Amino acid sequence: MNNQYDSISVALADLSKKGYNQNFSLRSTGLYCHQTSQTFKPEDLKIIEFHRFEGESNMDDMAILYVIESSTACKGVLIDAFGTYSDIELGDFLKTIPII
Repeated sequence: MNNQYDSISVALADLSKKGYNQNFSLRSTGLYCHQTSQTFKPEDLKIIEFHRFEGESNMDDMAILYVIESSTACKGVLIDAFGTYSDIELGDFLKTIPII
């Protein structure tokens, strides 16, 4: 885990400058890249880094930002809540992707 950012918005802006400007979400068929309309299986993905954000004033602000690359050079991010509001299916899927 790499916590070099103070907020998700700062992280997204910096990561976008580094080429991570795609958005991923989980679908029943795999991890979907919205900009390219591609769906990826875990073996086609790498988690490059991830950042955990803790809401100091609001527990609803707790999130993890995953920085992901695909085998087809799709580079982007995925945000999930952590704690009570985390997506269990997404968490299980992400556990199968190697962290570089």
